[in-house]
Amino acid sequence: MEWVLLFVLWAPVVGALMLRAAIHDPDRSAQALAAYVRAAIFLHALALPPMLVSYGVALLVLAGFDAALLLMVWAARRDEQRLELVLAAMRDPARRDEGVRAAREWLGVLEARRGASALRVDHTLAIARALDEMGRTRDAEYALERLPRTLLAPREAARISLAIALLAVERGETARAREFTARALGRAPLGAPEVSTARAVWALLDAVDGHARRALIGISRITGVLASPLDRAMIALARAHVLAGRGEAHGARALLRELDAEARARAERLAASCPGPASPLVHGLEHPLESPYR
Repeated sequence: MEWVLLFVLWAPVVGALMLRAAIHDPDRSAQALAAYVRAAIFLHALALPPMLVSYGVALLVLAGFDAALLLMVWAARRDEQRLELVLAAMRDPARRDEGVRAAREWLGVLEARRGASALRVDHTLAIARALDEMGRTRDAEYALERLPRTLLAPREAARISLAIALLAVERGETARAREFTARALGRAPLGAPEVSTARAVWALLDAVDGHARRALIGISRITGVLASPLDRAMIALARAHVLAGRGEAHGARALLRELDAEARARAERLAASCPGPASPLVHGLEHPLESPYR
């Protein structure tokens, strides 16, 4: 019985470490670990009734649950390794076509499993980001559109809608961007990071369309630390559009110069795809100053 006790005590820890080591993306790693912990707590709670009957039976039940969790982790680890190989091929200039084919095959495998699991959402978003970086925004959007959003949990559906909205912004399709941003805001739970990003998108669109007051009100509703360079770029650009629209070019330029290099690169892409009063100022900036967000 001692080996059963050791397995029960250490299996969850080993599983968590395996899962964390398999996922290199910090966001996806955190989400996967949270899901693993919830599953572990739920399965271990099921062992409480047998514990009232016999301590030995309870240990055997827990060992069975831990074995199931380890099998789940092994499967997740295998899937993550497959995704890493796909993304590595897509980012290699010499293997991009091969990587795109591998991405399509992997998304097909996930689709064949039926349903719309969180893993399928995470992998689709990762592949869509890689396609977008390659300039294949239509392919990225097609991958996202294949997900059945009606079957997704509210936050997962909001993540997909927001990703489609951002792709629409990059193409200058403001009406489509508004449509999917509204969907994201309607599904995202309060306090989720997607809410801040969606509000930043909406504020930027308002600023581009000349609705200065609405843009500033939208920005004022964004709370928390803006860790994403994209969020910082959208908010700074929205404010700059408002200032430039009022004839305050100097203030708009000073605000944009506060962006760090990554956020400024994002702002340049946004200013080109959705032009507004401050767009010429973004492209005429000198090297940005150090960002206060660093």
